Amino acid sequence: CTQLGAPMPTLSILIYYMNKGSNPLGDSSVNFELSRFRVEGGTLKSPITPKVTKREGRLRGQFLKGPIPWSWITCAMRLPGKALHVAVVLWQEAGFRKSRHVKFRMSKIERVGFSRWTARRGLEQLEEARLIKIDRKPGQLHQVEILEVEECIDEQE
Repeated sequence: CTQLGAPMPTLSILIYYMNKGSNPLGDSSVNFELSRFRVEGGTLKSPITPKVTKREGRLRGQFLKGPIPWSWITCAMRLPGKALHVAVVLWQEAGFRKSRHVKFRMSKIERVGFSRWTARRGLEQLEEARLIKIDRKPGQLHQVEILEVEECIDEQE
């Protein structure tokens, strides 16, 4: 007997004939009593463990990874212009690279929506505030190191 091209299991055949009322073995001495297979006191638990629900997975798209020191952020907030915007782009790249040494890409700045000249001014302001250190080499991307900061350096002092 086959079902959809696959052989039927023996137990399925026996149950099929039991439900029809005939004996598949042709021997009348064989008696099937379903009550012997009943479990008292509850239901059977499947030996198969339930599937673990899949966790959310990775975040899609770009995101800002922390922790970012609050003292560093407050120092960047005090700077004029788009310095804070440039700082956020730097921290995003640092989180992605898992390093405080990042290459500054103008293409990222242009995707955010401001010009390369504005980004250069923001970098200079961050450098003057001693929040970053820039290694400039002709014809190469700026190598930026995000520095530790304890207190902001005010220009008014």
